[in-house]
Amino acid sequence: MKSSLYKELMNQLASHIKKDYQPNQKLPSERELVDMFRVSRSTVRLALNELEEKGLIYRLHGKGTFVAPIFIKQPNLGSMYSFSSQMEGEGKEISTKNISLKLCKPEKEIVLQLNLAPNDQAYELIRLRLADGEPLVYNRTYLPEKIFSNLILEDLNQGTLYRFKQYNE
Repeated sequence: MKSSLYKELMNQLASHIKKDYQPNQKLPSERELVDMFRVSRSTVRLALNELEEKGLIYRLHGKGTFVAPIFIKQPNLGSMYSFSSQMEGEGKEISTKNISLKLCKPEKEIVLQLNLAPNDQAYELIRLRLADGEPLVYNRTYLPEKIFSNLILEDLNQGTLYRFKQYNE
């Protein structure tokens, strides 16, 4: 019975979020949701966990729960396309050619997706992804300046973005 109750709550919340909330808008606290829907806190947590897995919401420790900037329909973000994983799985040697890097004020859509403040800047990185030396993917990536401070193209040529981020934390 409890599992159907949290799924019912999850569906109600999802509908409410899509209809009444804007991207990055804060949701009521767990305690407020308990009072609003007259269910237990564990039921609210289960529903929120599921919504987070579905990409409809995100949580910031100590700040609350927020509506995701874009609704990702994929239930498991780890299964989203990865060029590197795909090519390595096919036995191809992957490489990246970084073409340009510039600091800019991104368009509104990018600001929302990166959860940036209106005047925050981001680096626009343009790169070419290759497999066995053949160009396959032209990629434009935006990296928040507040996370990737003092970024220069030469640094990125030393390894992957993931490694660069870990090194600078």
